[in-house]
Amino acid sequence: MRNLKQRLPPLACLVAFEAASRHGSFSHAAEELASTQSAVSRQIKQLEGFFNIQLFERRHRDVVVTDRGRYLAEVVSETLGEIAMASDRLRMMRESRNIFRLRIDSDHANTVLIPHLQELEHRFPEIQLDVMITSNPLDFPFEAFDIGFHSYSMDYKHYTRTPISDDWIIPVCSPAFAESLPSPCTGEDIARARLLHYRNPLREWTDWRAFLSEFGVDTDKADMGPTFSQYSACFDAAENGLGIALAWFSQAKARLDQGSLVRVSECTMHLPKDFAIYSDDTTSTHASTEAVVNFFCNRVDLSLGENQYRVR
Repeated sequence: MRNLKQRLPPLACLVAFEAASRHGSFSHAAEELASTQSAVSRQIKQLEGFFNIQLFERRHRDVVVTDRGRYLAEVVSETLGEIAMASDRLRMMRESRNIFRLRIDSDHANTVLIPHLQELEHRFPEIQLDVMITSNPLDFPFEAFDIGFHSYSMDYKHYTRTPISDDWIIPVCSPAFAESLPSPCTGEDIARARLLHYRNPLREWTDWRAFLSEFGVDTDKADMGPTFSQYSACFDAAENGLGIALAWFSQAKARLDQGSLVRVSECTMHLPKDFAIYSDDTTSTHASTEAVVNFFCNRVDLSLGENQYRVR
């Protein structure tokens, strides 16, 4: 790649752009980068000048990525993620290999990891667990790990996917909000209710339109209601009675157990073998990785619990 420096914009501008596109906000990007809103805005303008295109639509309180900006965001996000991953991998290679890094989101941690943690440590005394728990579904390119749990099948480069259980998408809300809904609650009833949305422009995700269309429901009004950029925040809003959320059963199970969320309809989208463990192919695999994967494959079966959560 000759004259690479002339063909590439400054790295700092790309980092600022990636954060702004992910947050939909210059100020939130600045907070993440320990910078200022004006500095991020200048970097974005510099980037737009470099490409001679508009990357964001500026609004009063936020910014929206343009179509061309969305294309760039996908490429930049993946590229920066791989650079960050390479850095993490090099550090992991340097550190002691008795450390086993396990990555999981908070809802799966409560249902998949914690109940088996004592047995896991007993079975594998040679490893020191480093458990990374996130508030969102996994975003693999930004973390290095030995195994990571993920619901909703996605095609990640450099990872081996081992499916361990079926999963479902179900509509959930707080018990109090459920009282305001018809009983039984049909797909048409859901479409008329206040819906809570999760949307990430950099990730594909089954939304209300796709879900309700499975049941032949007119989805013209399925975009009504607030949208959240964090999946856990959408759950929190549902718990607080703000509307109905679309939930992956594996992620909602802990809250269904606690009774803070309830199912509101028999409408269910079955996802065969959707809950899986991912392991990294590009680094020297931890000696215990295969055994730990098999350990969880023999213990995690979410299909055994789905039917116990009756519609209210």
